[in-house]
Amino acid sequence: MRFRQTSQVTVLNGWVDVLGAPEGSVEWAQRHAEVVGLYQGVLQQVSSLPEGDPNRDRALRYAPAWYRAVVWQNLWQSSQQRPSQVVSDAALDQLGSIAEILSYRLPGAAASPSDEAVARLRQELEDWLDLLAESADVPQSAREEIAGQIRHVLWLLDNIDTFGVAPVVREARTVVGRVTEASATQNWAKKWTTRIGALVLALGLLTQGLEATTQALEAAQETVTVVSEIVRGESSGSEAQTNRPALPSGSGADPVDAEETATPGG
Repeated sequence: MRFRQTSQVTVLNGWVDVLGAPEGSVEWAQRHAEVVGLYQGVLQQVSSLPEGDPNRDRALRYAPAWYRAVVWQNLWQSSQQRPSQVVSDAALDQLGSIAEILSYRLPGAAASPSDEAVARLRQELEDWLDLLAESADVPQSAREEIAGQIRHVLWLLDNIDTFGVAPVVREARTVVGRVTEASATQNWAKKWTTRIGALVLALGLLTQGLEATTQALEAAQETVTVVSEIVRGESSGSEAQTNRPALPSGSGADPVDAEETATPGG
């Protein structure tokens, strides 16, 4: 735990050191909130293990100690309570142990994405920002909501070395869910249907550590098909094609064409 190894002598300054943001700033608050979110993610994964599993029971006994290490409940600016003292060796060892167990029991819990997968998701998200900016017919409130979610994912990608891949995946799935919902229920969003598959594929490459294999492409295409079937009840395919705006430069081919253009590692 980097926090325990800091040379700072107070809990507050220890977090300033680890988070790389000044005390009292919005950036500090945002970064610390993400750390709290990581704790919540660990707790959810532990709770997903079967009831009665000794690994689950043991980890949950240590959960309050892990929480206190993140959300310190004593004096933040006292040199008498140093960062090295916020969590015991036993609690820290147990955290490492349950992390290893989860990586085996829950596939994807310890995903280590390639630089290529990270870059591909980043590019897809940036293309979505361009698409939103060009979609003047989309209500401003919806554009701002989705754009804000996308910028949060991009920020997490910029800080992936600090927070890891889990928050990226969590928030990217939120974006996928939001645009999928809009495409299925709102006339102004139906033109996004074919773009959702590319976003799903980029997210899949990140979570699975895969290259652009035929299997991954087929999974993305299946998602597009499902969404298209939902939309088709209210709009013909020709109408959706006519209303679709020009894609941003460099956004890549539609998912249905990806199998012809994508190659492993490219």
